[in-house]
Amino acid sequence: MSSFLRCYRVELHKLLRSPFSWLIFAVSLAAPMGNFIFVMGDTMSSLYLARPVASGAIAGTVLFAILTLYELDRTRRSGVHLLTDSAVSPLALNAAKLLAINTAALGISILMALIYFPYIYGKLNIVFSLPTYLGSFFLLLLPALWMGAIAAALFYQLVGRVDASFLAVLALLLVSRGSWFKGNNFMQWSLPALPALTDNFSNAPLFRSALYTRAVWLGILGGGWLLSLLCVRRYGKGIAGSFAANAKRLLPAPAAALALITAGALLWRFQPLFDHTPVNWMEVEEPDRYVEGVYPMDVKLDVDITSYLWGTLSGSAKYQIKNITGQPQEIYFNLNSGYRIHSMRIDGQDIPWTDLENDYINSREIKCTIPSSENVALEIQYSGAPKTWNVMQDTFGGAVISRNYIDLSSANLAPRFSDYAAEELPKISLNITLPATLTPVTTGDAPQLLQENPNGTKDWLLTNEGDRIMLYAADYVRRPLEGGGMPIWFYYSRNYEKQMEDLGAIDIMEAAVRYCTEHYGLRSFTEDQPFKILQDSVFTFGGAAWSTLSVMGESYFSSENLSDPDKGSSSAEVLAHEIIHQWWGLGSQMMDFSEPYWTDEGITTYTSYRLIKELRGEDYAQKNYVDKWQAAVDDANNSFYVRHPEYMEILPEEFAADIASTIHGVNLYDGTALMIKRIADKIGEDKLDAALSKLYQNGGTEAPPYISFNDFLNACGVSKEEFHYD
Repeated sequence: MSSFLRCYRVELHKLLRSPFSWLIFAVSLAAPMGNFIFVMGDTMSSLYLARPVASGAIAGTVLFAILTLYELDRTRRSGVHLLTDSAVSPLALNAAKLLAINTAALGISILMALIYFPYIYGKLNIVFSLPTYLGSFFLLLLPALWMGAIAAALFYQLVGRVDASFLAVLALLLVSRGSWFKGNNFMQWSLPALPALTDNFSNAPLFRSALYTRAVWLGILGGGWLLSLLCVRRYGKGIAGSFAANAKRLLPAPAAALALITAGALLWRFQPLFDHTPVNWMEVEEPDRYVEGVYPMDVKLDVDITSYLWGTLSGSAKYQIKNITGQPQEIYFNLNSGYRIHSMRIDGQDIPWTDLENDYINSREIKCTIPSSENVALEIQYSGAPKTWNVMQDTFGGAVISRNYIDLSSANLAPRFSDYAAEELPKISLNITLPATLTPVTTGDAPQLLQENPNGTKDWLLTNEGDRIMLYAADYVRRPLEGGGMPIWFYYSRNYEKQMEDLGAIDIMEAAVRYCTEHYGLRSFTEDQPFKILQDSVFTFGGAAWSTLSVMGESYFSSENLSDPDKGSSSAEVLAHEIIHQWWGLGSQMMDFSEPYWTDEGITTYTSYRLIKELRGEDYAQKNYVDKWQAAVDDANNSFYVRHPEYMEILPEEFAADIASTIHGVNLYDGTALMIKRIADKIGEDKLDAALSKLYQNGGTEAPPYISFNDFLNACGVSKEEFHYD
């Protein structure tokens, strides 16, 4: 061991005296200034921290691979390898070189973090987070340099050629970053998935994933490097003879290498971060779990967050279930795939249950049988860390548990009773303890503060009608909004308190509420359950709406996003789109089983266009809405796979599903909005507005209360033969 350490010190000293090494170091230090767009988010942290770090990581992978190959080939290039091999074991020498290079990578990363600190701190200002900064440099960037060096050493020790080894590293990098594996987080061996960084909420899911994938690849590449080390040529033998000779001298090495590779593979195979939703998830037919005469009457949840670091919780869910069938019945619950049931009890007695392990959009079903009793008290104990839908493994949209941000809803919070029908909605309550700095926001009644605890936490009681609660919690500021004659509260990060007015977000949200109220009618919000607009994490790409709550990702509130005229409908106006969903989607619903693209998205997209047309003029709306719809529809119609659908059948399942999803989205949003625009052009916007207002207030007639495609056409006085989907 002492001889290896001496060898390491010599190699490190030589490395630090090499002009070529300092050239690599200098270029590595400058790489973040390239600021290449490897990160799509447009929060301040995405623009001024994530993008430089991503650029430095990708460039650093290549640069330290080059440095490693240069150093490993030094003795062979100078023709003294026969002499050095007789003095020092080439295995020990190669290992010492790699350790010296990785030590230099650590030093460069520290220096890089210090050099860029004043610039990034100045740019981020009030949204600067030291944990996020350190995590970006030492969990995302530094391991990328190590991975590049290890991969280069692995290939060089196998083939003994610099050119082939460099091309192999480059090919491995390009393949992992290419479109084939873009959505597979575990294929990103150099730079883990980094879609964005949040300014105001939590990057915990991203960093947890990065830490886990780093462990996976350190095992795989580390084991591969150790095996390749045994292939270093000795005694004039080839690769097989050298491996046999080296393995005899280092007997534990092959077993250690296989153990590392196996550990990495097992970590990959049994990863706890993402669910196992089928690739063809759009084609999965959800089973009908409805049992007439069986429904919940009361749900009480007690949830304890057991670790903010790892994002785990434990909970108890108590259900009062009515069973008027007079027979034992199988019932089903949906629960996030990351949670595990510990027990189910009826009247204090354990009962058997089955986890169906049928992952679908980050939840799975749990089955049990309840007795024939009319009133059944069922208690479920569960715990775990919520998993993310695997389709979102490169965007991290999903449940979040961290000390400064909570996003838990429905089956991400507790088991949710499957399909049922009851005369009255059940009552649900949740007892939960949160850090005192967090303000909870839910879809139900106003949260009740039960008590403040000496340890810096608060106990809350959250209640709602129905069997679910949507829970968000962060350091929010609450502000009333004007518009529409109803109570509206806007929750946004305290970091934005001073600048929210300047962003223009308040005006466009109030304008959307006024527009929909004037054109369609009032929503039934009350002082007890007001309309709540919530700023959410950047990982909520776009937004969402449920019950009394409209949620928008924070990037749509950023000054860069809202002030960029080139982004048009894809930036600030998404605020209006999500608020309009309070009318089309929650107030009234478009649905037609014979027309799969007739949904709330099309009418909401069209209404967004009409609002922006009033606010910013016809030319702007035409360019940023109608022209974009037409271009998207034309591109979809001209797609090779749309014109030749028979070729979809021979594509790999994942690629075919991706193409189908893209085409489906175009028809859902752009195609439907374009069709509604054509109807408005024919009958006039006033007549269209009158038809929509009547439908909104009265609902449809074919499948009430849903508004079918025929309901809409009849209200407008046009025929399906004349207006159809492109």
